[in-house]
Amino acid sequence: MLDLVSILVADFAVTLVIGILLLFASVDSSAGQALRWWGVAHLVLCGGVAMLSIAQAAHHEPLQNIAITLILLGYSLMWHAARVFERRKPLPMLVAFGTVLWLMLSISGVIAPPESIGFSLYSLLIASYCLATAYEFWSGRDEPLLSRWPAIVLQTFTGLGFLSWVMVALVFAVESLPAPHTSKLFSWMVLVTLLVRVAMAFVILAMAKERLELTQRIAASTDTLTGLPNRRGFFRRTIRHLRDGSGSPQWAAVLLFDLDHFKSINDRFGHAVGDSVLQIFAYWARHHLSPADYMGRIGGEEFAAYLPGADVARAAAVAEQIRESFAQATELIEGERVRATVSIGGVAMDCNGWTLDALLARADVALYSAKSAGRNCVKILGMTRHPSSDAAAHAAGGQPSTTSPPLTPASSSGSSDLAPIRG
Repeated sequence: MLDLVSILVADFAVTLVIGILLLFASVDSSAGQALRWWGVAHLVLCGGVAMLSIAQAAHHEPLQNIAITLILLGYSLMWHAARVFERRKPLPMLVAFGTVLWLMLSISGVIAPPESIGFSLYSLLIASYCLATAYEFWSGRDEPLLSRWPAIVLQTFTGLGFLSWVMVALVFAVESLPAPHTSKLFSWMVLVTLLVRVAMAFVILAMAKERLELTQRIAASTDTLTGLPNRRGFFRRTIRHLRDGSGSPQWAAVLLFDLDHFKSINDRFGHAVGDSVLQIFAYWARHHLSPADYMGRIGGEEFAAYLPGADVARAAAVAEQIRESFAQATELIEGERVRATVSIGGVAMDCNGWTLDALLARADVALYSAKSAGRNCVKILGMTRHPSSDAAAHAAGGQPSTTSPPLTPASSSGSSDLAPIRG
């Protein structure tokens, strides 16, 4: 047998501690604003719980209305905090909707907390805010935070629990039994809600910590000027992809980019223009790469790209698009005729069993050829893949025919005399 007033007092104390803890944790956190809102929400909630425990002991209905108003406001602020955490636009009108609705109906005398109708509305509003909070976390699932999933489960569980109490309240009303808040089941509901609130506090802190660690990992692997992965980030992802090979053909292309005479651009126009040139190149490179492709800045004016599934024809086409767009975009920068260009070399082949260093070495041969040919051109070593031949070879239990011939050069914006490189 559980005493409701005692549980409410414990609820008040624990919620107060959680609110203070979240406010304290927000000081040095990348999710500080969201944690502050969660802290404020818990403090408002504990104020409502305190008033509710007093109202329960004194049977004071007006104070009970105020207590429920604060509790509803606390849950709505938790939903607001979830939106802030997921970097979504706040909706102040919806945050205040439940509180204003309850105040209007209770002041007008349409509902009263002890009645089943009033209790049903109270439960329905809290359930709505909990399920909305779960949805906010679900909408941000593209961000790889493992603790996001317990948050979704806990908020959904709480929301469904309050929805079930709507049905319980209606049953009490139909059978003319005492109001549901006076039943022993209500005491258990408050206790379970408190336990979920404690668990949710740990999950919130875990999410904030995970986001901080994720941000730091991304920052350590990102070039701040261009927004592209740096050498470390590019190598890590490319090597991981190459190691995923299972012995079957794994076609890919590796491209190397070297901005022509970049040092002279810095000397003639200044480093600000030089930085703009790098950013313009990064923009157009991303523009012409597919979502499956990725690239990184591996040196001062040197970039590399990895194109999974690409043969020499596609690699040459993509490289040429980047070369042309970059040359056009740098005709005029900040009133200066910069006219920057890029030399591109690459290799396209079945990369199964090849290391990234070996692929880059072959791409570097093609890049050297592009520079020797006068720069501002594309040279690609490799073969054009024939999917029909691959399919026939696999059906026969053999290897694709494209793995055995030597790599032959393909070029754009100029001819090439590169010798074949055998895989």
